[in-house]
Amino acid sequence: MMIYAYNIIDSIFEGGKMEIQYENKITLTKDVFYESVKVAYDKPFNIIAIIWAVVLAFIALLEFIIGNYIYFSILIMLVIFVLFYKNILYKIYSNNHFKQKTLLNGGDLMQETISFAEKIHITSSNKSESFFDYSQITRIYETKHLVILRISRTLDVILDKSNFTIGDIENFEKFIPLKCPSARFIHR
Repeated sequence: MMIYAYNIIDSIFEGGKMEIQYENKITLTKDVFYESVKVAYDKPFNIIAIIWAVVLAFIALLEFIIGNYIYFSILIMLVIFVLFYKNILYKIYSNNHFKQKTLLNGGDLMQETISFAEKIHITSSNKSESFFDYSQITRIYETKHLVILRISRTLDVILDKSNFTIGDIENFEKFIPLKCPSARFIHR
């Protein structure tokens, strides 16, 4: 019975039904995680930063009006910090993601091969495999070096634009919106 199941799987892959249309290889480095975290969290961090900066600036103005220049100075420094803190958070988040992936791979850099056929198939250098339907993709982000397919708030598929081993980025950019019509495309 088990041999029969393997033969069915082999025939699906060899029979053209699971023909790979695009394949991408990526090494998940600190820079890759920084770029992906920055694009994924940019809007929420900006909103939080602006709200805090406005509140602190208003309090600083009140302190200035009543003549409390020490508190005014401290609050102005906090306003400046709040406006630039998101870069610190990007670094912290990306370092955490990087450490997590390297731990899963025995301390080595994680490498992934992402294949696009009937489903999205991810094979990692630690031998783990994942499959996703195109309908699961909710957002498509594009940066200078990456295409990021958002599956959930905590799960992204990261592609290196310059490392397609089957197909190319120009055709992939036409292919993926057709396969994921409900996904929102966000270019950065």
